Amino acid sequence: MAAWALSQQPWLTRILPPCQFKLATGFPCATCGLTRGIIHLMQGNLEAAWQYNPLSVIGVLGLLVWLWLAWLYPSLAIRTFRGLSSNRGLLVLAGGLLVLWLWKLCQPATTW
Repeated sequence: MAAWALSQQPWLTRILPPCQFKLATGFPCATCGLTRGIIHLMQGNLEAAWQYNPLSVIGVLGLLVWLWLAWLYPSLAIRTFRGLSSNRGLLVLAGGLLVLWLWKLCQPATTW
């Protein structure tokens, strides 16, 4: 509840620190815009959240679905967590981040 109330403050997106990777290299990292995207998602602005970082929408919705299924089927949550912590699961997550990073690099610099 407190996170939602805080996300309703328009000044919040202006005081967030800039990405250190982007400051050092001039290129966005795979998670650039994730915090701002989640803030927009909590405000109900799905389009702005997607534009900042698609992972904010995919990750939050995926997490909500996983938590709901874990609540319904606790053994499924344990198996899923073990699967993600395996080498194969980590490779899938790393590959997803790489694809996201390449997508962000192909976007016009004005959207960074």
